[in-house]
Formats: sequence, structure tokens, C-alpha cells
Amino acid sequence: MYRLSLFLSLVLMGIASGVYAIDHSNLDEGRPVRLEDAYSIASGELAVEAGAGLTIERRGPNQGVFPVEVLYGAYPNLQLGLGTTFSTEPHEGEGQSKFGDLRLSGLYNFNQETLTLPALGIRLTLNFPTGVDSAGVDVKVKGLLTKSVG
Repeated sequence: MYRLSLFLSLVLMGIASGVYAIDHSNLDEGRPVRLEDAYSIASGELAVEAGAGLTIERRGPNQGVFPVEVLYGAYPNLQLGLGTTFSTEPHEGEGQSKFGDLRLSGLYNFNQETLTLPALGIRLTLNFPTGVDSAGVDVKVKGLLTKSVG
């Protein structure tokens, strides 16, 4: 499954006819900070997000981490995502989510931010055990609030 996920990711990146920048002001968890905002991408829009990271350990091997996610604006205020994370040391991952696990997510934005009310959203993430040394489906529900300052 790991090789299939890598192959599909490379195919998706290869068939993109043009590259357009989308929503520079939108915060996505892990890119480059751990914060996330309550806004989804536009309805009908398709985006591929990829990144790279390096973890340098005092004990144990150093590792490269490469998250890839395909996002789709399914309806107004609803974003669906499918992603995984690749690593140069797949057996070294800690926590419930392992490298190569398939991640399915949905983000719904309830309202736009106003002068008095923050933007409200909810994210549901299902993590399927398709990766190395992985077992069990993980479920994560996150409430999101976004209020601009300044």
C-alpha cells in the first residue's frame, strides 16, 4: 500500500496541467505551523499540498518526512481531503498515526468571521491503518475558531 500511495501521489502531481497559487492567507496544520484556521478551500477547487521536513535525532536515525494531501472543495464551506505521510525511516514513527497510513478528512466552515463573531469550523479526520507497523482506525474531531487581529 505504501508504494501504491507513493505512485498515486506522483501521478497526481505529474498530470497537473498548470500550477496556481491558492489561498495564501489560509493556515493548514503542519504547514508551516501547528495552527489551523476554520476556512475551507473554494467549492469545486482541487489542490495538492506537499511538504518536506527533517528530524535530527540525538539517539536514533535522522529521518525525512514528506506529507502529501489532495484537497477538494466538495460544496460551499465543505472541504474533503485524502493524504498520507512518507518517511525515510518508516519504522521509527511514534504515536498512533504511522507513516504510510491513509488519512481521510473533512472540514466544514459554519460561518464567515465578522467584527463580533469568529469563524467557526469543525474537522473530522479518519486515519486508516495502511502504513508500516500500523493497527486500528484512528478518529480525530477538532473544533476550530478563527478571529483576525489588527
